[in-house]
Amino acid sequence: MQSESSVQSESTKDVFLKIIYDCCLRIKKEHVVEISMTDCLGCKWQIVPHVKGCIVQPPFFYLNDSCKKIYFSIVPITKNANTFLNVDVFGEQHQRISRPIRITKLMSDNTTMEYVTRLS
Repeated sequence: MQSESSVQSESTKDVFLKIIYDCCLRIKKEHVVEISMTDCLGCKWQIVPHVKGCIVQPPFFYLNDSCKKIYFSIVPITKNANTFLNVDVFGEQHQRISRPIRITKLMSDNTTMEYVTRLS
């Protein structure tokens, strides 16, 4: 039998989502976005990333306790633009994480960004 304090501590655990991506995407070149979770708490989370003017593969994926990390391929097919990497997370609730991203024709000094957020 679990004590009341251990039940409370389990229910107050947080799930953190980490996104690692390039802040500048080159047109017609494949880029990789890594999305991972610290702990799924026995839940199944649907992850749906999208960037306006880009092809994203796979279009969605499920993360759970047996698979906590996925890589998405992003290929920009649009002209130069400032836009957002949007990641929709569906669990018990829907959450959207938006991160600024640039699409360019020219080769640029690219910076890899890491963003971590707590999911509700």
